[in-house]
Amino acid sequence: MLDQVLYGISAIVALLSACSIIISNVKTRYVYSILWFFSFIFLFVLTALISLKGLEIIGESYVPPLASFIPGLLACGLVYAMFGQKWARYYLTYILLFFLLLVYASAVGGIPLTFPILFIHVPSGIIIFAFPIVAVVLRKSDFTALFLSIGSLLIGIGGLALATIRFGNPLLSLDLLTKILAPLFLEITIFFTVGILATKKWRWK
Repeated sequence: MLDQVLYGISAIVALLSACSIIISNVKTRYVYSILWFFSFIFLFVLTALISLKGLEIIGESYVPPLASFIPGLLACGLVYAMFGQKWARYYLTYILLFFLLLVYASAVGGIPLTFPILFIHVPSGIIIFAFPIVAVVLRKSDFTALFLSIGSLLIGIGGLALATIRFGNPLLSLDLLTKILAPLFLEITIFFTVGILATKKWRWK
């Protein structure tokens, strides 16, 4: 019951963050904020589904494609914010190609799901972790951007835990994973929210 509440809170925080991003974007119209908006929307959908249906949905074919857009679009937004539209377009194309491969693998089979999952999550995780650190070190952003890096570490842990459940080889006992994942998702959502909304470099004015 407590786990469902925590997932529900995560969903609410993600939805409120998405609303804050899109409302702020009405004036500024930063494209990268649209990418972050959809990243939070997918995070909202995932946490809301887990809150309502439990971790049993992890075995559903639509979950890996859904979950891949969370770090993928967040990372793409960072690429856009730091390097501009050209490089963001390249990375978005890369994400979409492996997303389509992931959808095909989930629906039809014949391709191990780990292949497209890794090619989306690993580079996206590295971007979300490394880019804010580089930006802060170079004084291109505020220290609050580091919350994105912390969130990236946590989502890496959560993603690995979910993947081990998905493929039937959990690293930890299911009972322990169940206890860890709910507060972990809440922390991820909060860190991503603070990292984006509280960082002046990326604040919409």
